[in-house]
Amino acid sequence: MKNATFKIFTMSFALLFLTGCYNVHQIWVDQSKAMVGKNIALHKKFHENPRLSSYVREEVLLPNGNIEAGYDDGFMPKRNGKYPCRYYYEYEPKSGLIVGFRFEEDFKHACVVSGA
Repeated sequence: MKNATFKIFTMSFALLFLTGCYNVHQIWVDQSKAMVGKNIALHKKFHENPRLSSYVREEVLLPNGNIEAGYDDGFMPKRNGKYPCRYYYEYEPKSGLIVGFRFEEDFKHACVVSGA
């Protein structure tokens, strides 16, 4: 009976842990996508704080004339010299309007809400 209870407890804890990981990842994705349609200045101002876990990587001029701003998310430690979560906002240079978002992860759920 104790062994069965322990297994149920362990499986329940594992399920809660995995669900929690998914949730902090999905929250991060949803929050990041919510920036589309807003001005890039809001995001850039956010990154003026030196205590943040995200770092500006680069800004690249795209063939369509828009700019893609790339960021390293430093919440997870570096692996092989780079952060495992990188994300990008595409924005119109004249208006500053964010028109796109994408991210790259070195492993599943590397991008999560900092402090969650």
